[in-house]
Amino acid sequence: MSWKMSQGLKDQIDTANVTTTHCVKCGVDMACGADSETSSCWCKGFPRLPPEVGVDGSQCLCPNCLGFVLNRSVEQGIEEKGVSAMVALASENSINPVSDTGRGKPRLVEHVDFQIENGKYVFSSWYHLKRGYCCGSGCRNCPFD
Repeated sequence: MSWKMSQGLKDQIDTANVTTTHCVKCGVDMACGADSETSSCWCKGFPRLPPEVGVDGSQCLCPNCLGFVLNRSVEQGIEEKGVSAMVALASENSINPVSDTGRGKPRLVEHVDFQIENGKYVFSSWYHLKRGYCCGSGCRNCPFD
């Protein structure tokens, strides 16, 4: 089984300086640039996993699994700490904040900020927490409901 890197992820790393590894959760083969001195790994665009998740930086996860683990961690945080605490955490730790000003579009990270289902974007709870309020559109993952 192998995982095909999307063009957006290819643009984030120098593919000439990557190693082949596999996801510790699903076993899919993938490229990793974390050990390279001249390039950066695609995962650097993802928020850091909290230590309680049990996956440290030496264990590679594919984008699907990393997104799943991150989103599960966010859902757990909402249950344990509440939405207000998670909004504060999202605004403090967001590498790519959501901006509604229209002046600049944020760089959204697939599998973290959204999934594409049947050609449509489905925004995650993390995305909504970064925005900080409910837009009233009945979003599936809205934590403010």
